[in-house]
Amino acid sequence: MIVTSLEDSTHPIKIFPNPTTRFVEIGWENGGAYLIELFDTSGNLVLSTSNSNRIDLIGLANGSYIIKVHKAFGKPVVKKIIVEK
Repeated sequence: MIVTSLEDSTHPIKIFPNPTTRFVEIGWENGGAYLIELFDTSGNLVLSTSNSNRIDLIGLANGSYIIKVHKAFGKPVVKKIIVEK
């Protein structure tokens, strides 16, 4: 999986806390429907959810993950998160 940082500057997304121990919150100025996908560093999909702004990461091992947020409009946003327990 090749990761490029894609940020829609008209609707920026914040993903926090990062690094995290248990969960991440996803927030942006304008709401709307969206899909969230979480991938491990090998490109395997480990979690998929929609329309939730708090993602539970308790079952995941320590390490880096790629989170991809598909919004109703605009380009998807791709960010790296780190899980440290």
